[in-house]
Amino acid sequence: MQPYLQPSQTGVSNTVVIDLAGEPRPTNYPDSHIDRYAKQAVNRFGESAVANCVRYILRMELTHRTAGVEAFSESNYTWGIKIVVPAGTYIDEFHQAQTSFL
Repeated sequence: MQPYLQPSQTGVSNTVVIDLAGEPRPTNYPDSHIDRYAKQAVNRFGESAVANCVRYILRMELTHRTAGVEAFSESNYTWGIKIVVPAGTYIDEFHQAQTSFL
């Protein structure tokens, strides 16, 4: 199966998590379940908090727990872990798509 993300699409940024939360992949796609994590986080905390969490993890290299605390609060730190799963998967797919076009 071809990667869902193509290099000509959104690119790798903190918005790709938000993009796919708003427009999840088809349910028959093997990793579509991870889009639900992103959608739940956006619905619960808002786009800005989710984008910040991704930025803390991927760009500032904070741990998932620390990023979750910073973005969502001490009692909701586990959301940092739930957000890195979609972010990491999307980046892997993006890189796979890039190499398949070479």
